[in-house]
Amino acid sequence: PGPGTGPYDAILGGKHLNANYDENGNLKSFRYDNPSPVMDELSLYMYGLLTEKEVTERYHCIGAGHEWKSTRYGTANGVKDGANGREGNSQEIYAPVNTTFDMNDFVSVFGKRDPPAP
Repeated sequence: PGPGTGPYDAILGGKHLNANYDENGNLKSFRYDNPSPVMDELSLYMYGLLTEKEVTERYHCIGAGHEWKSTRYGTANGVKDGANGREGNSQEIYAPVNTTFDMNDFVSVFGKRDPPAP
């Protein structure tokens, strides 16, 4: 699916989650942004258009795990994002549970892409 067609896009008005970093490059918080028409590096790697060495971005997941329930909007899980009546701000999202990974982490869990990118 393209931007704005994921399962939660209707809930969040087609917004996508992006990271805010402090001046040292450390994860500070998250924000909702309009979807970008450009694919991220991990997607390009998975399509075979980039090699693993060309993927330099870090990725973040919030609230990953069994804590999210299969209800219409999911449970808040401590996330403060201002969506659907929850407390918080959509440009400075607080997520008590999050995971950060890079390409090395991805390859160590899932292995290298086969076939590799040309």
